[in-house]
Amino acid sequence: MLTESLLLSLIGGAFGLVLAKFGTAAALAAVPRTLPRSEDIGLDPRVLLFTLAISALAGIVFGLAPAWKAVRGSVGGTLSESGRAVAGARAARRQSL
Repeated sequence: MLTESLLLSLIGGAFGLVLAKFGTAAALAAVPRTLPRSEDIGLDPRVLLFTLAISALAGIVFGLAPAWKAVRGSVGGTLSESGRAVAGARAARRQSL
């Protein structure tokens, strides 16, 4: 569950970067060329690293809750339910004989 959550968050981060790339290009096409430092606007390695870190953190944080719940499942309840199923199957076989 944790792996799935991490993978989905990283895919979402990558999709966000693609949208940011196209959105930045569209926004720069709409602004006048006389805008100061407009050539400096864009995605750089710091943006990529920040997006990777936030995506990984979000995947871990939101993947831990279901993973923790799955790990902390009640073993005693599961064992007693399977015991009843076996006992019920024996009783059903005795009745059919």
